[in-house]
Amino acid sequence: MIEMGLRFLKIFISAALIQSLNISVLHSQDVNLSQYYASPLLLNSANTGNFKGDWRFVNNIRNQWMQTNDPFQTILLSYDRLLPIKTEVVSAGLLLLNDKAGSLGYNSTQVFLSASIEKFIGKNLIRLGLQPGFVMRSYNYGRDITFPSQYDITIGDYNSEQPINEPNLGERTGYFDLNIGIIAERRIRSIKPVIGLSLFHLNRPAGQIAGGEREAVPIRQLWFVETDYELRPSIILTPRYLYMRQSKVIDQRIGSNIKFKLPHNRLALHALYTGAYIRSGFSPNAQALVLLAGLEIRKFDIGFSYDSNIAAANKPGSFRGAIEFSLIYRATRILYNRFTIPCDRI
Repeated sequence: MIEMGLRFLKIFISAALIQSLNISVLHSQDVNLSQYYASPLLLNSANTGNFKGDWRFVNNIRNQWMQTNDPFQTILLSYDRLLPIKTEVVSAGLLLLNDKAGSLGYNSTQVFLSASIEKFIGKNLIRLGLQPGFVMRSYNYGRDITFPSQYDITIGDYNSEQPINEPNLGERTGYFDLNIGIIAERRIRSIKPVIGLSLFHLNRPAGQIAGGEREAVPIRQLWFVETDYELRPSIILTPRYLYMRQSKVIDQRIGSNIKFKLPHNRLALHALYTGAYIRSGFSPNAQALVLLAGLEIRKFDIGFSYDSNIAAANKPGSFRGAIEFSLIYRATRILYNRFTIPCDRI
């Protein structure tokens, strides 16, 4: 099992070097959530089973640019659990995602299996993840959409009966996709820094439509760093940084959550938290401000965020934001830990 992990790591490093030399042109971007940390299987396949409990269910909903007639909507569902396989710490899960975008009626449905294995190397905890899946994409442009080829000079206006002459635009496409990930963490006194790297579309599937031709989807690399820092026993600060690159498109996030633990109460409300993040792309100037708030009640972690575009006011889309909802349910472990000895309760 260790040899398999080392081979996986070697492949991972080689793919990262190849991606660093990739300068192909990008024609579209992957799904991107503001509460990226609240969609663990979408962030990194090595996050599969990375939680305290027996199994976990996650739901994310994002509505973007609702002021327009055709807003963008993303819905994500995931389920993962620990698998008792001898002495190995192995986890498996399922990720379902649907993304609808724009007036062309673009629709993407993605189904991924996810698996991870956990190992200690010295004092470092290393998790390796693998995520094979299938992606289905389609367009529905029959809703008052016009193209240059549909301009009818005989009537001096657009004619919906005219052919659109846009090859491949209306067809459905489907392709196999593959993602891999690695996460490392280590306890250093009162903090536990975590760093992760994900590579998406590792097999470069021919699912991209650009200029009427099929092109390979560019590999996307994602780095994230975070840690918990206890300001007080009841106050925890969690600074985070995320860096993504897909071809020449760059996205960065920096910010922090702050959690306030609550004393025992009848509602079983364990904590309240809030946070703020800045998103930027090509330039160091901020493009968006993300404000969020949430609570931990019983076995649920519920979060709300608003993503506000703070670009120059005269640019299209300025101050048009997105609303995002996240829900995480963690089931308490029902199996005895293999290192514990069951005994009668006193």
